[in-house]
Amino acid sequence: MKGLQVVTPVPAEEPRVMDLMAALKASVEATKQGKKPAARAAASKAAKVKVAAKTSAARPAARRRTA
Repeated sequence: MKGLQVVTPVPAEEPRVMDLMAALKASVEATKQGKKPAARAAASKAAKVKVAAKTSAARPAARRRTA
């Protein structure tokens, strides 16, 4: 291959692989000790915000039909 330069592709980064058994064991231990795992605490805060946004005070009142 005269005149062409050989270029090797840039290796892609390895995806982060989570050890599910280690995460499960840590979650079980945290539950046994009465602590919430950090991810679960953040998720519950987000859920509370969603519920607050869905309350009747946040939505406009529905119009009633008149016959």
